[in-house]
Amino acid sequence: MRSMLLKELQALRLLRAFAKIEDPNNRNAVLEFVEAVAKSERGKRNEP
Repeated sequence: MRSMLLKELQALRLLRAFAKIEDPNNRNAVLEFVEAVAKSERGKRNEP
């Protein structure tokens, strides 16, 4: 339970940091990076 709360808190902090990025090019770069990392992580866990 505590682990889940810590992950949710971390996600909220990341979302707040992302919201402060005003430059659209920087926002897109962050999104592309996150998508690449997510795709890589899914591959490691054999998830679709």
